[in-house]
Amino acid sequence: MIPALTIEQIKRYCSNRYDYGEKRIVGIMLARYSIPQSEAIIKQQYDFWHTKTDRYLDIYWLGYGAYDFPGEPGQYFVGDYGDESSVYFDTKVFAHGVQKLEQFQEIHDEIGILLCNYYNGNIHLNESVFFNLENLMNDKNKNLREFANYLIELCKQEYDVAKVTVKLKARYRSLRGVPTRIAQTAIRLIEVASPFL
Repeated sequence: MIPALTIEQIKRYCSNRYDYGEKRIVGIMLARYSIPQSEAIIKQQYDFWHTKTDRYLDIYWLGYGAYDFPGEPGQYFVGDYGDESSVYFDTKVFAHGVQKLEQFQEIHDEIGILLCNYYNGNIHLNESVFFNLENLMNDKNKNLREFANYLIELCKQEYDVAKVTVKLKARYRSLRGVPTRIAQTAIRLIEVASPFL
């Protein structure tokens, strides 16, 4: 769980953090802080997910920064989380990042996670899947916690968004409201991979 203001920062972090030949899945969390459920996810889940994901799944929080809090309009102080102190959220930067991601995914103003393939030193946004997490949220967020734990376990074994998506959809077929939007490349990968899964 890594605060990262911009898509460019996320790409830089990944190229510095992972080996060139490494294959893995990278998550980009889309959770506008001014939505009360986003604040609840951060307070209830962030530290636990940060610890549990270890090196198997890095989740970068778009629009969140771990810097001196500038306190300009549209910026919110979030608190101290994970290994970071003074985390804040920047609405303008978040909106700009969402616009960039919309080139690859249909993203509305909803809380969700974008899973992307990483290989050959790059995040491949065209090989991604978006999971809307709002429908998994309730008072105690049991479904959200179950979904996150299963996703983390899958990412320990699988390094490809298409394979993880097939398994997530199979498990959550009966769970109402886990809509996904899959980038065209990922759809083709799933179609090719399905007979072998």
